[in-house]
Amino acid sequence: MSAARALLILDLKGISRDAVLITNIGASIIGTVIIAVIGIYKADTSWINWFPAMVAMSLVTNPPAYGVLFAFLMVDEKDTGVRSALAVTPIAKHTTILMRSVLSVAIMLVWPMISVAIMNSTWQALEIQSFHLFLVVATVALFAPIVTLSVATLASNKVEALSLFKGISFLSLTALALYFIDPDAPYRPAFLVIPATWAVHAFDAFRAGDSAAGYLWSIGGITYHVALLAFTIKLYFKQLYKD
Repeated sequence: MSAARALLILDLKGISRDAVLITNIGASIIGTVIIAVIGIYKADTSWINWFPAMVAMSLVTNPPAYGVLFAFLMVDEKDTGVRSALAVTPIAKHTTILMRSVLSVAIMLVWPMISVAIMNSTWQALEIQSFHLFLVVATVALFAPIVTLSVATLASNKVEALSLFKGISFLSLTALALYFIDPDAPYRPAFLVIPATWAVHAFDAFRAGDSAAGYLWSIGGITYHVALLAFTIKLYFKQLYKD
């Protein structure tokens, strides 16, 4: 346990020293503040109609932004040979992955709830129960370790990691296209391939007062994320043991 704690401290130090990672965290906080400030100075009440979409954007973009924090550290470990050195320490490979995954999920269960509360404090326009919002947050929280392991598996250096992060972030944002697509469009189900889509559907169902649909979308989304996480873990260890 002490060895794992030492690794956690090193991870936090590594994140605090990396400008790109600090920028990711700062962008998330600044985005929350900007949306909250717009709520104070909104000049047109019709803007309120767009507030749920702003919240949805915040919810689906946070997991990639925070998941890449540990991904960059893991890519550095692979690039510099630290990962090979860790193999002979008392820290088991599974423990390292578990610790980083649990931490990223914990952050994604707490920070989105805080950020939404801050944004809605000025807008007062989000009609959703706290528990329902938490279910939506939980639906996408597992995407953080999925991003971590995917980027750590596929990237050989930070340049590749940053490119993958941008691609994954863009993919998550495409789920928001549902707000601009005809509800009866035959190709809407294709968006379900995108993990964030399940959270968007759950979010909209809960806001509309359809709790049953919201629960189904949340359960389906969590199940989908668990399956993706299991797949990425398998890929990561397959590459790890090959190396």
